[in-house]
Amino acid sequence: MVLCNSEELHVFKQIPFENQESALTAIKETAVWGVVTFPDNYTQSLKDRMLFGSTAELDSVFGSRIGLKIDTSSKKAFNYMKHVLRYIQNLSFSLKFRRTNRS
Repeated sequence: MVLCNSEELHVFKQIPFENQESALTAIKETAVWGVVTFPDNYTQSLKDRMLFGSTAELDSVFGSRIGLKIDTSSKKAFNYMKHVLRYIQNLSFSLKFRRTNRS
């Protein structure tokens, strides 16, 4: 998924790329503000981490990580991506809180 130039901070636009290299080139050319990448096995790895917690296999730990590259040449883009990171962090905390507080 790619986060593209937008005046609205809450708008995420998905732009598919052939590969990660072309997405990173788009950042360098300031065509996009950032690139979010998910490993091929992301969903299964995330399920494994939720099921097994701290005893999850190392492959599941690395496979459930989201990659983020941002355009740091633009202050506006950088601030936008900080907003995105706060959103993801809050979402992650919310999911963790719900999981640990189930009856």
